[in-house]
Amino acid sequence: MKKLAKALLAIALLPTGASANESTLSKDVIKSFYSEMAKAQTSNVEKQIQLIEKHMSPNGSFTIEAITEMPDFGVPPQSQTMNLNRNQVIEQTRLGAKSMQVTSYQSKQTNIQISPDGKSAVLLEHSNARAVGDLPTPSGNMSVKMEISGKCNDHISLNKGIILVDKSNCKITTTISPV
Repeated sequence: MKKLAKALLAIALLPTGASANESTLSKDVIKSFYSEMAKAQTSNVEKQIQLIEKHMSPNGSFTIEAITEMPDFGVPPQSQTMNLNRNQVIEQTRLGAKSMQVTSYQSKQTNIQISPDGKSAVLLEHSNARAVGDLPTPSGNMSVKMEISGKCNDHISLNKGIILVDKSNCKITTTISPV
């Protein structure tokens, strides 16, 4: 279960936009950034890794409270908190790609607050995703579907025209059911 939760966190932490060089942040620039990255959620893992390397701050901090619910299996909800750096997010993205495939991803940004100089911002990012994958069981892997809902408080900045996610605090709830 812990391994699955770590794999799911990569969905929430993948920056959601491949931005061209920007001179200042605006609501439109930020929304475009997140929109482009949302599209990457359903792409191949190498594309996702490239975007993480480009848009996640090398010194960033990423905290996830992951709640996993499996009501169809009679398992009580499980929760864990993880603190990750960029390299750990990359590792978890690779692991997640081996065990699941994101089939849809939607992202919405609210409460966008841009600094007066336009070089940084804080915002809430709300995401909903669907995925399919395999859940390890004592008798072998079981095909499952996942409904993933996330809410992240993101701190972003501009560095040499590139949007970076410097800090992300997320709460992600994943509901797993049989296919």
